[in-house]
Amino acid sequence: SPDGLDRARYVRFVKAAFAQRRKLMAKNLVGGFWGGDKRELARIEAALAEMGFSSSQARAEELDPQQFVRLYLATQI
Repeated sequence: SPDGLDRARYVRFVKAAFAQRRKLMAKNLVGGFWGGDKRELARIEAALAEMGFSSSQARAEELDPQQFVRLYLATQI
């Protein structure tokens, strides 16, 4: 696993992204990983946009494992 990756926290992140299949990933992450802190939405959307995804339409199943690691690392404080 990449340096700086807290494996247990990363697994929670991925599970939150897939929590509700019909929901957009950014909203799943805000609700399931950051406890509803909507301030995190901008950080997630910016990271997705930087990776070439439509931040408002991205779904978890669209990302490959390496992209999930990039998204996780980009959204950590």
